[in-house]
Amino acid sequence: ITTCIGILAVDFSSIFPREHAKTEAYGYSLMDLGTGCVVCVGAVCSRAARGVAVDRRAWAVLKRAISLWPVLVLGLARLALLRAIDYHVPTSEYGVHWNFFFTIAVINLVAAAADLGPHASGVAGAVLLVVY
Repeated sequence: ITTCIGILAVDFSSIFPREHAKTEAYGYSLMDLGTGCVVCVGAVCSRAARGVAVDRRAWAVLKRAISLWPVLVLGLARLALLRAIDYHVPTSEYGVHWNFFFTIAVINLVAAAADLGPHASGVAGAVLLVVY
């Protein structure tokens, strides 16, 4: 929750110092750490990681998409608010229309659709890390 508040607050420099925002050239910042933690915690707490049977049908992906409504609402609200006040959005972070909340939604949907299981997910993660 703190990471989400920080992501929303970073656009308002009077509230949130810009040095804690995403880094643009190298290194890491508080926001980078929070983003990585949200993704890692989601992976560790997933049904597949806990060994709970996962429904592999398209219905499971649809259920996951429906359950992501709060994240999508936050992403759309951030996008609409920044557009409404004509706030400058650094395109080096996510582009013009994209934001962290949309990224989390897409990661969840891709994970539900792929449903690789714990061992294959570890291999896929290691491969992505090396390629990156």
